Amino acid sequence: VGQKRERSLTELEDGEQLKKRVRLGSPASQWISIYNSRTSMKQRYHFNVMDSRLNQHVEKGKEDGLYISCVASSSNLWAIVMDAGTGFTSQVYELSPIFLHKEWIMEQWEKNYYITSVAGACNGSALVIMSKVQGPSLYFYRYIDQLSMTVSYDYVVIKLDAGNADISFLLMATKGTPYTQQSYKVTDVFPFKWINKKWKEGFSVTSMTAAGNKWGIVMSRNAGYRLQVVELDFLYPSEGIHRRWEKGFRITSAAATEDQAAFILSAPKRKSQDVMQETL
Repeated sequence: VGQKRERSLTELEDGEQLKKRVRLGSPASQWISIYNSRTSMKQRYHFNVMDSRLNQHVEKGKEDGLYISCVASSSNLWAIVMDAGTGFTSQVYELSPIFLHKEWIMEQWEKNYYITSVAGACNGSALVIMSKVQGPSLYFYRYIDQLSMTVSYDYVVIKLDAGNADISFLLMATKGTPYTQQSYKVTDVFPFKWINKKWKEGFSVTSMTAAGNKWGIVMSRNAGYRLQVVELDFLYPSEGIHRRWEKGFRITSAAATEDQAAFILSAPKRKSQDVMQETL
């Protein structure tokens, strides 16, 4: 595990590269998996999926009530995680030789879909997942412990009223992507300056990927984060990530080129039940 070289976002501009240290030994690629502790749910994954078999796995998952929550790629093969806890009500995807195909993405934005996961392959192609969530629902509870159970299943509370005549609660909540606006950027260097600009405009990084030497960064409004930081290194930045974990941050996006790995760590606006996180 490499040690993190301290560099803050304000110290680096777009195009400025970290100075490489000479490392001995043969280069190797690694998978980095991120696990969050949470309530039990139905989840499945597929790996080493060829382009021709992608649709088969996705459609089978939809038949079983599962939606794609995460995608990744290695050696032009795909890894897909699908689960029943996303809260999505509809989902579309495109596998395109164009890295983050602008026309298709804008067409889906017009239909109120938002980018929820992206992955880039070595050959420059990209898999873009866009999802939709239904409007808020009303829930009536007699006891407060029932209410807290709903909130723990990743619902976003919009409004909460307490009854007058009895001990009762009326909860308006939604589940799934709460995004209200998105923007993305494709660049040959990690876009520190652009991310910083978007943070000031109220956006948060919600998805990242890379294909070859190209970075693809997706930022969204209303993502539920009060603060974000970037860890960028040539290897897995274990020291920096553990330091952020101790301060309440959690990894919410990750991507890597052959030379660099980037991690976005976020602090939520509200307390989350997913208090534990591990990487492998």
